[in-house]
Amino acid sequence: MDCDECSAIKLNNYCFSVISVRIISSMYVRRTTIKSRKDGTQYYTYRLVESERTAKGVRQYTLLNLGSTFSLPREQWSELATRIQEILSGQEPLFEAPQEIEELAQNYAAQLIQAKKKVSEPTEPDYCQVDVDSMEVIRPRSISCEHVALEAFNSLGLGEHLKKTRIQWAAVSCGYRQHYWPYVPTGQ
Repeated sequence: MDCDECSAIKLNNYCFSVISVRIISSMYVRRTTIKSRKDGTQYYTYRLVESERTAKGVRQYTLLNLGSTFSLPREQWSELATRIQEILSGQEPLFEAPQEIEELAQNYAAQLIQAKKKVSEPTEPDYCQVDVDSMEVIRPRSISCEHVALEAFNSLGLGEHLKKTRIQWAAVSCGYRQHYWPYVPTGQ
């Protein structure tokens, strides 16, 4: 079996199935034209905006005013917004962001977290009683078992050992899970 036959890509003598990853970001940077009240000159200010779908349609909310000195090139705005959203949701990035974008994203995310803490600090604890015996588990799922196995695989150096023995690993996507198993391609 070759990578072409299983619609996989070959990387460093390993076959992997092609998986589409799409991050949907509702955050973006908006440039706004402002007219000065003093002398009537125009200047630009930049804002971090979030789009939210409501019953009345899509609404945009300004999360943070980035000021008029915001100097990141327009091509990198979406990457910055995506990285901020990843930080706020606790998601690790798939690819490392450039240093400048990472620093800005960390700074802006910290400002958003601080602003949210000020708004949402409760005055009193909100307690609720739950009858644990009446709870029922519906569709339980296992989380991260594949990741744990992959980390063990990498920390033991099994990939290098398998390279030496010319065994390749195939990753085949099956529904919502991925299954990894070794196979020896024909013709090698």
